[in-house]
Amino acid sequence: MKMSCKRCVFTLSEYTTSHGFWGSLLAGLLEPENNGFSPLNLLFSGSRRVTAGRGIVTGGRKKPFETALDIGCGSGQLTRSLSPYFNDVLGVDISPAQIGVAKTAQNPQNVSFSVGKAEDLPVADSSLDLITSASASHYFDWSMFPKEVNRVLKPNGCLAVLGFHHLYIDHPNEAIRKKLDDCVESYFDYENNVRLKDYSPIQYQHTKEGYRTLQVPFDDQKCVNVDLRYDISITDFIECTKTYAAAVQLMKDNPGTSYFTDFKHSIMSILGAEEPDVTMVKSRMPVFVRLARKPGKH
Repeated sequence: MKMSCKRCVFTLSEYTTSHGFWGSLLAGLLEPENNGFSPLNLLFSGSRRVTAGRGIVTGGRKKPFETALDIGCGSGQLTRSLSPYFNDVLGVDISPAQIGVAKTAQNPQNVSFSVGKAEDLPVADSSLDLITSASASHYFDWSMFPKEVNRVLKPNGCLAVLGFHHLYIDHPNEAIRKKLDDCVESYFDYENNVRLKDYSPIQYQHTKEGYRTLQVPFDDQKCVNVDLRYDISITDFIECTKTYAAAVQLMKDNPGTSYFTDFKHSIMSILGAEEPDVTMVKSRMPVFVRLARKPGKH
């Protein structure tokens, strides 16, 4: 199966947006245009002409659409970002603690949360227009998940899985940017970094390959590669990397580790920076989005 891929750039006005970066990205994909690009028309190109920005979940129907489900929702940032576009949005996560956090947030009336797992979703057959999952689908059991997706999606419904491998720092000087990239990749080299490799998730190869190794269901597939960029302080950049699964486990097993302090000092040395809390950098997150549409009724 041949899968086409589109590349685009989204720039966030500020990192601390209420949607978070996943929510902001999804909101961008659901809007008719972002920098002249209509990502959601990708699945309905060719002979079937659809209003720009609505193709992925609607087949030409007008918004708000009916029902969306966000799997591995965590605190619900992406889930809440879907609320303007759907009558009902459900976020599920395998962790009761995460669902508890999501429920305590200021949620729109059409958003709800429930404990659940990807392979056994708490929804009826053929009930969903859209399934999303951000930075979680590589943990699913893909021997079972495609069957569950097929069960719960409506005809013409869409699966959209999003992820990223590393968070980088952009720079106009090519030599400095190369040093920054090398620094990031050395600190998060899950195969060769002796301090980190014992904590590397076994599923990291899926993110390294841009989810191309996942057995995404349905023949109608597209991908979007997005460079998501936003301004952030060096300190906040380091804090973001500390949320990686391997980083969380490293800190849990090694309280007081200097790993991320060393990482911060390496970044500061390359940039010639002295105040990490106030030195702003342009963060770059290469995001991959895999899209697949269930066939319609014949």
